[in-house]
Amino acid sequence: MSGDSVDRLMARGFELLEALDFDRAVRVGNQLLSRRHTSGFEILALAHSGLGDTERAVQILEDGVKKGPTVWVLWQLLGNYRSDLGRYAEAHVAYEKALECPQANKSSVHLNVAIALSRQERFSDAMIQLQLVEDKALQTRVESQRLGIFNDQGKYDEAIRHGEQVLAMLDSGEDNEVWSGILASLGEAYWRGQGNRDRALELAWESLAHSRGSQNALWLIRQVEGQVSQAAVYYRILVEGDWPERDEDGSELGFFIMYDVVADSVEEAMTYVRRCESEDIGPSLRANECEVLGPRPTDPKGVYQHKGYIVFSREAEDE
Repeated sequence: MSGDSVDRLMARGFELLEALDFDRAVRVGNQLLSRRHTSGFEILALAHSGLGDTERAVQILEDGVKKGPTVWVLWQLLGNYRSDLGRYAEAHVAYEKALECPQANKSSVHLNVAIALSRQERFSDAMIQLQLVEDKALQTRVESQRLGIFNDQGKYDEAIRHGEQVLAMLDSGEDNEVWSGILASLGEAYWRGQGNRDRALELAWESLAHSRGSQNALWLIRQVEGQVSQAAVYYRILVEGDWPERDEDGSELGFFIMYDVVADSVEEAMTYVRRCESEDIGPSLRANECEVLGPRPTDPKGVYQHKGYIVFSREAEDE
């Protein structure tokens, strides 16, 4: 296969990962491996992680670094997944190997080392690693991590001062997911440090506008609102709605999305769901299927998580 064809296959693999189509991404990763291309290890690891099998991702990468010992991104990803599994000593070994690779993006590696150190509550060491990140393109991620460290240390006033400076200095359009994290961390600092309910909720909702799946923002909203009920249960709801855009052929589109919600009833659960969706989608939402996973009398009510949209053609549905 020509180099151009391999490049197209790589691009396809990353497109599938972006679309959360992990099963098809696995097939593309295996195709790349059959052509002895190390990007296959990266795509396979990311896909298996997306499918919830981090252990398998680690196994793939451990094989990958044997085949491509100078491919820094494989070492970094191996460090990341070992860190996710709490295998920190092994994670740091992988990061050191990544830094030794001739074409390593050292700023990226130092940032990921800082994340692992933060998880270990080695906050001073983590801050030192953040100072080693020189790539300006990673500045937003650095500030997000720095804010998280301030919160973890209970330095809420410092987090607020720094966070407000970051909001004034950086471009909010750089990276939606990371910017969402900054907003949620700043909101947490206002809530934990000052008990400022209004500012915390304002930042949490703004965080969700940038990344609707933000676990930190959803947690903050539940904590600040603090609604608990003896009648509450944990619902897993398959939500159906109307997509605001049409297909290329002009046909109407619908979508499904899975929500986990703690509420007193399905009707109340749907009010929480609608708050998390945009105004052009919210009114069309309805519960298609619902599963009760058990009572939650002491857990705050609200949305706990939701997964990506599955869009389909209404015309195909009718047929």
